[in-house]
Amino acid sequence: MQGEYGFMWFGTNNGLVRYDGYEFVVYSHNLNNASSISGDYISALAPVNERLIWVGSYEDGLDLFDTECD
Repeated sequence: MQGEYGFMWFGTNNGLVRYDGYEFVVYSHNLNNASSISGDYISALAPVNERLIWVGSYEDGLDLFDTECD
C-alpha cells in the first residue's frame, strides 16, 4: 500500500517493509521490544490515517503500527 507521505509499505513473510524510493527498511518482531510488530509473516495492511497502519500477521494477531516511531 502507499501511505500518505508517499512511502510504499509491503507485507512480507519477513516483516513489514517501508520503501521511500531509495532504500528499504524492515520492521520485524523483536522479543525485547514490546512496541514491535507481533509477527513477521504479514498478511494484511490497512491505513488508518497518515500516521497509523493496521498490520495483520499470520497467526500472530493485529497491530496498530505507528509509522513515525522507528
